[in-house]
Amino acid sequence: MCGIVGFCDPTTHRAAEALNLLLAKLQNRGPQGAGAVTYDHDGQIHELLGTGSVETVFDGRNKLESLPGYLGVGQVRYATFGHTIQPLVWMQHGKHAALTHNGEFSNAITLRKEAEETWGYQFQSTSDTETLIP
Repeated sequence: MCGIVGFCDPTTHRAAEALNLLLAKLQNRGPQGAGAVTYDHDGQIHELLGTGSVETVFDGRNKLESLPGYLGVGQVRYATFGHTIQPLVWMQHGKHAALTHNGEFSNAITLRKEAEETWGYQFQSTSDTETLIP
């Protein structure tokens, strides 16, 4: 069980504040950790992930200010596979992307093995969600 939220408002740079409030409302769905990724008008991705409650991870104004942007996605995590706090961030073809997922892939081990053997993909996390990236 997890909680996933998204926010988009091109007229503001306050996505982090909205994500913080939304994730706090979903805290009961994911006590293991919280994370958020924001995207700003300069095309930069900013991320803040950590274990514990939303209040612990996003504690204080300084942490929220480290996530400028008008667009974002966040998750409170209760891991069913792996122990990776999401969203996951990666670069592909010169562009950044972020992904979060709620659920479990029953064939994750097979998918990981295939991606490693076929494409030489090197996994950065233990999350089954990362099997969607290669």
